[in-house]
Amino acid sequence: AYTGSVRVVDNVPIGPAAVGSAMSNVGYGVTRLMEQAFATPSMTGHGFADALQTLSAVRKATLSRAALGAANAPTPGTDVERSMVNYVADCVLADVDTHRRTLDDILQAPDLASALASDNVAFTTMLFDAGQPVLLACDEAWRRIDSYLPANFVPALNQTLQARFGVATASDVDSKLQNALDALAGAGRDAQQYMLMSSALGWLEKGIVLTHENRLQWSAATSVQQAIAQRNAQWAAEQALFMNIVRPMMTFFEGFIYAIAPLMGFAVALGPIGISLAGKWLMFAFWTQLWLPVLAITNLYLMMAAGRDLSALESAANLDPF
Repeated sequence: AYTGSVRVVDNVPIGPAAVGSAMSNVGYGVTRLMEQAFATPSMTGHGFADALQTLSAVRKATLSRAALGAANAPTPGTDVERSMVNYVADCVLADVDTHRRTLDDILQAPDLASALASDNVAFTTMLFDAGQPVLLACDEAWRRIDSYLPANFVPALNQTLQARFGVATASDVDSKLQNALDALAGAGRDAQQYMLMSSALGWLEKGIVLTHENRLQWSAATSVQQAIAQRNAQWAAEQALFMNIVRPMMTFFEGFIYAIAPLMGFAVALGPIGISLAGKWLMFAFWTQLWLPVLAITNLYLMMAAGRDLSALESAANLDPF
């Protein structure tokens, strides 16, 4: 139901096999019918709160240099994070200091170019390419960055996300992320742009820290750095409750029901007490099969609530959440 994988097992008694198949298909079949009416990404096909978990996985993968992994050096000798932090501190925040733009303009920008592009020729920054530092004017640095990130950084980030998403190929990453964006915010969102903007938030925060350090504002730099570290630790520690608790519990109870199915045959032979016990066993099995439909309804509610909140943010504050 969750992965589509099939395992053939030999020498299974027909009784427990029939009982297990019948009971499993009750909850699963009802859930599939309900999800057809919901017209949202199915929990049985994609997983519980899959869209939210997908966006969260992208955010976690772009929190730091360690999380980026090989994506931080798509080509030998390149240091994407160090280059981008330098660029943000030397060019983007310099534009803010000289009143060429405001910090709100950056935070509310709809895409990476609107957020980070700088045509300032009065300031320079240092990029790290092929193991060598290169000093460039801000406008020239942005032209290099604008061509390098989509061509080299995004494919490398796709490979990092491939392991997190558990998909077969890097191209499946775009499809999975695009489906999540479409489910939560409607069609028209760009999955590649979301990955870049998620990465840019980390670069902006580290650029603010570097700016404070360059101005010898050690207390401000320390406080911002601590806030970033605490936030990153919280994000990294968060896991899906459904994956850690609910599914193992369902597996345990279903396995328990299958295992004692032969014993219920002996219990029936005990007379009224055994028949009553078998009835309670069937009620327990029925209760367990109600979990999937209830989770499907919960998944629908989460999708609707998240989509409504994002729409409210976009309409009330005139912000593009993605």
